[in-house]
Order: sequence, then structure tokens, then C-alpha cells
Amino acid sequence: MKKANKLTAVVLTAVLAASAFTAMPVSANAAESTTAVSEQENSSQFGMGDPDWDEPQSLVCGDFNYEILGDGTAKITAYTGNATDLIIPSSLDEKKVTVIGDYCFNDYIVCRKIKSITLPDSLLYIDEGAFSGCYSLKNIAIPKSVIYIADNAFESTSLKEITVD
Repeated sequence: MKKANKLTAVVLTAVLAASAFTAMPVSANAAESTTAVSEQENSSQFGMGDPDWDEPQSLVCGDFNYEILGDGTAKITAYTGNATDLIIPSSLDEKKVTVIGDYCFNDYIVCRKIKSITLPDSLLYIDEGAFSGCYSLKNIAIPKSVIYIADNAFESTSLKEITVD
């Protein structure tokens, strides 16, 4: 089992490195992820919700800014805390967190302190540049629930260890 986890971590590391050049679905089962991404793209790209919803409402829960998507789940849009070992919650105000939004951890003053991140099992999508510029980020735990990691999601980080849970 440990060999399988290490192999999965090595494969995911290679995929993340390649994601700097092209967006691709990431999942233990590529067929499922391709289907899931295609279904989401038909209604709206990357779980962004109802296309008839004009202006998403920006909400705050603790150190996180977020939007409620058309399916009732939450998309994190910014982090304002000062944690060095950050655990992203699985829900904000009882809304399941399914998306880490574009460049939401790209505030240099906030992100420079983050050394490790644990993502929730509810997470499905990591949008473009989500953790770009988190120069001190060395470790991240990505749940198996993640089916899509967009371009440059981990650009300009110091990642040394990626754990797939």
C-alpha cells in the first residue's frame, strides 16, 4: 500500500510539473475525471455555477473570502490569515468547499508565510494560479477527490513534497 501511495505521489508530482505548461484533469481514474470535467464545462467552466447568475456575492468566513456557486457549494476566492501550516476547511458557513479559485492565494504578504497546505476531501477543482507565488510553500496534501488542476496552479512555489490522500 505504501508503495502504491509513493507511486501515486510520484505520478502526481510529474503531472503537477506538466501542469505549468498545459491544463489537464488529474484523478486516480482519468476516464471519470474527463467525464466530470466535460459535464461541468457544459454548464459552466470548473464548477463556477449557474451561468444566469450575474454577480457572485463575495462572502467572508474566518480568514477566507468565498462565493456560493450555482450548485450551492463554495469557491474560495481569497485567504487573509497568517498561518504557516494551513488546513483549508471542508466547508464555509455550512457550504461544501469544492473550488480553490484563480490566484486566490496570490497575495504576497499573506502567502509568503504558508509552508504547508492540507486541502479538504470535498475539493474538486484547483483553478489557474491558485497557489502561484506562495514562495515558501514546501508541502501540500491533495485529496483523491481533486479531478482538475489548472495551469500554473503551483507556479513559483518551493514544493518539495506532494502527498495524495
